[in-house]
Amino acid sequence: TTRGQQQGHQGHRPGAAMSRYGQSSYGSSGPSAQAAAQTSLVCVSQALPPRMSHIFPYSHFNVVQSECFNDAFGSDSDLVVAAPTGSGKTGVLELTMLRLIHTNQD
Repeated sequence: TTRGQQQGHQGHRPGAAMSRYGQSSYGSSGPSAQAAAQTSLVCVSQALPPRMSHIFPYSHFNVVQSECFNDAFGSDSDLVVAAPTGSGKTGVLELTMLRLIHTNQD
């Protein structure tokens, strides 16, 4: 038994992003794809202060970034993001840095 199977990740396919609930977020069909379709994408210009929203070259964060937004930009809690290459982890990192800048303004 692999560690992923012990944690209930038996159905994960390579290339599918894992949500924090251990289900594939996109790239598949079925319940997990429906959950991704129900994820409200966060609008960059509405979620960030105007002086920061221009940093992101898109209008909405993707599914992974939207699911992580409140933890990355709206709290001081610890955050671990495990997702495939190209899923938006760097954008989540940038949100945490923007939070640091935003909350430590002089």
